[in-house]
Amino acid sequence: MGDEKQAKQGFLEKIASMLMKKVQAFVAFQFLIFTAGMVFALIVKDFSPWLLLVPPVLGLIAYYSAAFSLLLFVFFIIILIF
Repeated sequence: MGDEKQAKQGFLEKIASMLMKKVQAFVAFQFLIFTAGMVFALIVKDFSPWLLLVPPVLGLIAYYSAAFSLLLFVFFIIILIF
Protein backbone atom coordinates (compact mmCIF):
# COMPACT_ATOMS: atom_id res chain seq x y z
CA MET A 1 0.00 0.00 0.00
CA GLY A 2 2.81 2.41 0.86
CA ASP A 3 4.68 1.62 -2.37
CA GLU A 4 1.62 2.47 -4.43
CA LYS A 5 1.23 5.80 -2.64
CA GLN A 6 4.92 6.62 -3.18
CA ALA A 7 4.62 5.69 -6.86
CA LYS A 8 1.64 8.02 -7.29
CA GLN A 9 3.44 10.77 -5.41
CA GLY A 10 6.55 10.35 -7.56
CA PHE A 11 4.45 10.39 -10.74
CA LEU A 12 2.65 13.57 -9.67
CA GLU A 13 5.94 15.24 -8.77
CA LYS A 14 7.35 14.38 -12.22
CA ILE A 15 4.30 15.89 -13.92
CA ALA A 16 4.44 19.02 -11.74
CA SER A 17 8.15 19.43 -12.43
CA MET A 18 7.66 19.02 -16.17
CA LEU A 19 4.75 21.46 -16.17
CA MET A 20 6.72 24.08 -14.24
CA LYS A 21 9.61 23.84 -16.72
CA LYS A 22 7.17 24.43 -19.57
CA VAL A 23 5.62 27.43 -17.78
CA GLN A 24 9.09 28.87 -17.10
CA ALA A 25 10.08 28.57 -20.74
CA PHE A 26 6.75 30.03 -21.89
CA VAL A 27 6.99 33.08 -19.64
CA ALA A 28 10.62 33.68 -20.63
CA PHE A 29 9.60 33.44 -24.29
CA GLN A 30 6.82 35.97 -23.73
CA PHE A 31 9.32 38.47 -22.39
CA LEU A 32 11.57 37.90 -25.40
CA ILE A 33 8.57 38.69 -27.61
CA PHE A 34 7.94 41.84 -25.54
CA THR A 35 11.57 42.82 -26.06
CA ALA A 36 11.26 42.42 -29.82
CA GLY A 37 8.14 44.57 -29.76
CA MET A 38 9.87 47.25 -27.73
CA VAL A 39 12.84 47.29 -30.12
CA PHE A 40 10.41 47.78 -32.99
CA ALA A 41 8.67 50.57 -31.04
CA LEU A 42 12.05 52.19 -30.43
CA ILE A 43 12.63 52.28 -34.16
CA VAL A 44 9.16 53.68 -34.86
CA LYS A 45 8.80 56.05 -31.92
CA ASP A 46 11.31 57.59 -29.54
CA PHE A 47 11.10 56.51 -25.89
CA SER A 48 13.50 55.75 -23.08
CA PRO A 49 15.99 53.05 -24.14
CA TRP A 50 16.28 51.93 -20.51
CA LEU A 51 12.84 50.38 -20.86
CA LEU A 52 14.40 47.88 -23.26
CA LEU A 53 16.17 46.24 -20.33
CA VAL A 54 13.00 45.40 -18.39
CA PRO A 55 11.57 42.53 -20.51
CA PRO A 56 14.85 40.61 -20.99
CA VAL A 57 15.68 40.88 -17.29
CA LEU A 58 12.19 39.68 -16.32
CA GLY A 59 12.50 36.89 -18.89
CA LEU A 60 15.79 35.72 -17.40
CA ILE A 61 14.39 35.81 -13.88
CA ALA A 62 11.31 33.89 -15.04
CA TYR A 63 13.47 31.28 -16.76
CA TYR A 64 15.50 30.56 -13.65
CA SER A 65 12.83 31.04 -10.96
CA ALA A 66 9.80 28.75 -10.98
CA ALA A 67 7.88 30.81 -8.41
CA PHE A 68 8.40 34.07 -10.30
CA SER A 69 7.39 32.53 -13.62
CA LEU A 70 4.27 31.01 -12.07
CA LEU A 71 3.34 34.40 -10.62
CA LEU A 72 3.80 36.08 -14.00
CA PHE A 73 1.86 33.30 -15.74
CA VAL A 74 -1.09 33.82 -13.40
CA PHE A 75 -0.80 37.58 -14.02
CA PHE A 76 -0.96 36.97 -17.80
CA ILE A 77 -4.02 34.76 -17.39
CA ILE A 78 -5.77 37.42 -15.28
CA ILE A 79 -5.00 40.05 -17.94
CA LEU A 80 -6.43 37.79 -20.65
CA ILE A 81 -9.59 37.10 -18.69
CA PHE A 82 -10.32 40.70 -17.85
